[in-house]
This record gives sequence, C-alpha cells and structure tokens, in this order.
Amino acid sequence: MKNQSLAMILLSIAVFLVPLNSVKAETIFVDKDYYEKNLQGQCIFGYSERNNAISKIVFESATKARFLTESYIDVELKVSFSNGNLGLESARGGPKTYALITQSNQSFVHEIEKKLNKAKDEVFLGDCKTNWKYFERLGPLPLPASTAAANTAPVKVEKDEIAALEKKLAALKQKSARKEEYQKMRALLDQKLKEVQGQIQMLEQEYKDVLN
Repeated sequence: MKNQSLAMILLSIAVFLVPLNSVKAETIFVDKDYYEKNLQGQCIFGYSERNNAISKIVFESATKARFLTESYIDVELKVSFSNGNLGLESARGGPKTYALITQSNQSFVHEIEKKLNKAKDEVFLGDCKTNWKYFERLGPLPLPASTAAANTAPVKVEKDEIAALEKKLAALKQKSARKEEYQKMRALLDQKLKEVQGQIQMLEQEYKDVLN
C-alpha cells in the first residue's frame, strides 16, 4: 500500500509539473524587428465587442495596416511602436497603444490604458485568407526568438525531471509486483507445509505403537 501511495504521488507530480511552471504571462516586446518577422503580411483575428463582429487587423506593410470586420467595416491604420508596445492610429479614433501578451499557448491584445480582459481580448495570428468561421483554429502570437531560446532550458529541465520520476515509478511498480509474487508463493508454500505437517501427524498416529 505504501508503494502504491508513493507511486500515485510521483505520478501526480509528473502530470502537473509542466502546467504549474508554464502559467506565467509574458508581455511581448514589439519593435520593428519583431513586427517584420512575425506580424507583417499576417493578420491578428479576434472578436470586436464594440462592433459586435469578428475582426482582423491586416498588417499590410511596415507602416500601414487595416482593421476589417465580418460586417464589412474597413478602417485604415498607421503602425508605430512605443516602448515595446504596438501603436495603431486611425483617422477617426486617433492613436492607441496596445500590449501583446502570451500565456499558456494563448495570446491577448489589449489597450494599455485598459485592464486586460482575457475573455474578450484573446486573439489569433495567421493567414489573412482564413475563413471568418475558423479563425480560432489559428495559433497564438509567437515569442521573440531570444525569449523562445531562453525558455528552452527550463523546458528541458522539466522533461528531465519527468523522465526521472517515470523511472522511479517504474522501479516502484516492479518492486510492488515482486512483493506481490513473493506473498503468493509464500502463501502457497505455507499451505503445502500445513498439509505435510497434517500428513506427518496422521502417520505418527497410525504408527504410534511402534514409536513408543
């Protein structure tokens, strides 16, 4: 029972180790380099609560973008960068600055003057030709190459820890199986021993006249 309990504890640690270490939210530092490598020529899809429609930002060039909705709203935008955030300016709405955030394989874009609302600010990045109905099949915003490289080592450590735990769990299972096999064999031999002792007693009873 102790071995089984310990095995369950180790398995639980192995299952939950990665999620517990990957929930930290990261703000993507957006500059010209990140923009050109990851956003330009792509589209950020999301749901516009203000327009009550699915929307996308088409990053057409290094300085220009368009805001489009499924309900045919089309607004020209000017692209800029401000302290690692993405600036978008329209003729009517004026300049606004947005933070790009990624967490647990999800991405969010929100105006920095407002509080992040994950339920409303989630976005998806991908091909601008993606059907409006299937935008949620697209992927999250990518991290900068330097950040992604820095995150490689912790992931490797977690995998090594899980491998070690799985090895220990396998050893415990083998030990538990051997113990169970021993208990069965011991019980069988004990039964045989009782049978032989009973036969000896019967034999002694039958020949007690010659034994005394």
